[in-house]
Amino acid sequence: TIWSEFFFKCHLSLIKTQDTEYFSAMRFSSSLNQSFLIISKDEFIKSLDRLTEDEHEEVVMNANQLIQDWETSKTVLLADFEGENIGWGGELLTAQFLPTNSFNPESLNYTGSTRAEESRTGLFVDARCEQGALLMKKIMESSEIQKLIWGADGDLSSLRHQCCLKAAQANFGAINSKNVIDVQLGFSTESRRLGMPTMLNSLPYGATSSLPSKVCKSMYEPFGYNKQTFPLPMTHNLASYAVDDLHRIEVILENEQPVNGSFHSAKQSTERLITSLETNTWPMDFIQRERQYFSRKYGSKRREKAVWIYRASRHVELAFADKLSKNELHVLKNNKESMEPELRQNSVIIPDNLAFSD
Repeated sequence: TIWSEFFFKCHLSLIKTQDTEYFSAMRFSSSLNQSFLIISKDEFIKSLDRLTEDEHEEVVMNANQLIQDWETSKTVLLADFEGENIGWGGELLTAQFLPTNSFNPESLNYTGSTRAEESRTGLFVDARCEQGALLMKKIMESSEIQKLIWGADGDLSSLRHQCCLKAAQANFGAINSKNVIDVQLGFSTESRRLGMPTMLNSLPYGATSSLPSKVCKSMYEPFGYNKQTFPLPMTHNLASYAVDDLHRIEVILENEQPVNGSFHSAKQSTERLITSLETNTWPMDFIQRERQYFSRKYGSKRREKAVWIYRASRHVELAFADKLSKNELHVLKNNKESMEPELRQNSVIIPDNLAFSD
């Protein structure tokens, strides 16, 4: 692993010496100056130029070698995803991965090791890119690579079922995730999840001093009109927000013990979640629980919830088209019809293919 990373970094250094603009376009640095290799054929971050076809192929080749090394060494990866309200009714657009030595995959707990940013390379993947999506699939379906995610339910749902959304910007095949731990479930339950900002605020004084504050993005107002909330190409600040969450997960691992002393129960819960994605029971139950909150919402929050319930219900229809009973189809149809008055009142139109409005 050490030698593979060494030669990989030597190769990047050679590229930097030969063509500074090319090197700048293929990498992005987090707020902690952690380097991420960018996998994208299109303009992905506004401040960076697109690569040529040959340059892109070389970057993909290097990323494949990196993933192969991660599998061989059974590396633990911090993982995060961004997009349009990811999960049922949403779209996953980017994936971020970063190796960590702060987690022991055998004991499923903090190792006590200190970080060494200089010795690791992350991946920042554009899921719209065919090669990027294949790399994402390779990582997420690998049994050899342990993935740590904070709040994995929406991410895993999109990875598995975004394939039925033909109008999605990122059209990738079904991804059956393996060896994943939803770290959030080490500190809370599936029904009462602890938000990352709350978790970070509970850490010892100074633990997060090197990180930008976890400020929630004001991204839901456009979603309430069925409009895109995650613009691509993204700004430098939005890109930093995306990769910095990996540092935040790592800080939590280093400073807080899970409720049960290890992440064994969190891993089991995550495995149950992955299994539940193969049937419509879990998403339908989830939507019905969210419907109970709809009547308590007012103003923009009510509109946003209406859009989500409508989109999520339609997504389940598309994902399980041949497996739904007449009663289940009726429930989903009723969900959508119940939201239509709120949508009409706000001139919101949601097409059957779930395309976002311009």
